[in-house]
This record gives sequence, C-alpha cells and structure tokens, in this order.
Amino acid sequence: MKIKPIHYEYIRKCIEDTLEQLPKLIEEYETGKIDRADKVNNLQQRFNFDLLFMSVGSHWVCEHIYPYANDTNLKTVLNRICPKIERKY
Repeated sequence: MKIKPIHYEYIRKCIEDTLEQLPKLIEEYETGKIDRADKVNNLQQRFNFDLLFMSVGSHWVCEHIYPYANDTNLKTVLNRICPKIERKY
C-alpha cells in the first residue's frame, strides 16, 4: 500500500467520524437518494470517494496524498476503510 500509515489512519478516523455523524448516509446511497443516482455505474466507488471528500476534503487530499500517490492508491485504501454498500434501486 502506497498511502503512508499516518495518512491512512487520518482518513480512517475522519471517515468513521463522518459515518457516526450521518447515520443514514449508507441507506441514502443504497436506495439512490443521492444526486444523479441514475448516472452512477460503480456505486461503491462513488460512495467511497464522496465519503472521502466529505470527511477530509479535496484540499487535504491534494495537499497530502497527490504529491506521492494517485487515485488507484486511494481506491485501495478506501476499499479497506469504507463499509461495503449494495445498490437497492
């Protein structure tokens, strides 16, 4: 895994906090109650990246992750951290 352990833990903690603050978020994604739900091809990936940017913000990702890693590396981390969701619509 290319993401530094300190960044991994920061992302994990922020995502956990966001999910705790938004207990219906998973249900909203699974039932299609999100913007442009009908256009989503990969719901898990959309959820993961939306959750990342809700949790840490794009500025943090650009400043701390993109100087040494890319979206493929982030996908790996997010697949480990984020809960699995299932399309129900």
